[in-house]
Amino acid sequence: MDSNAGSAIERCLREHFPEARIVVTSGDGVHFLVEVVDVSFARLAPVARHRLVHRLIAPLIASGHVHAVEIRPRAPGEMPS
Repeated sequence: MDSNAGSAIERCLREHFPEARIVVTSGDGVHFLVEVVDVSFARLAPVARHRLVHRLIAPLIASGHVHAVEIRPRAPGEMPS
């Protein structure tokens, strides 16, 4: 993983979700899997969760440091998709 881009994604998300479990992985440094587990997702529809996370990391995507992102947001206790 490109530690700079991966770390930047995590920092960006940590600012909005300080208590979340956040895992950012990448095999090549430009394609990322972002898993966020936070209680705030319990009240949001799946599409709203995805849009929120995407909006938060959009500047990193626009900069070109992140080429593609698979986002897996869920509330605690939900099974991973």
